Amino acid sequence: MQKNLLSSRAGVPRAKRRGVLRTEQQVISDIAEQVRRARVAARLTQSDLAGLSSTGVRFIVDLEHGKQTIELGKVVDVLIALGLTLRVESLQRRVST
Repeated sequence: MQKNLLSSRAGVPRAKRRGVLRTEQQVISDIAEQVRRARVAARLTQSDLAGLSSTGVRFIVDLEHGKQTIELGKVVDVLIALGLTLRVESLQRRVST
């Protein structure tokens, strides 16, 4: 089931309003996949990564499964533990007119 990304502007979905082709779940799934790949490449168990990032195993499991309601601060802790970064860029640059 895909979550409808509604804004405060009269129920217009964010993706349509901005011309974005990717959904929130796709972005979260990409982050989850990158975290899992980096963990496996580093030969770490989920328990190892939880210890290194001062989070719990349940959090690592939820993150790797793309749970949408995880805490951003903890995600950053996991990324730092894996030597990854999160880049934020303007969607305006990616939208063709």
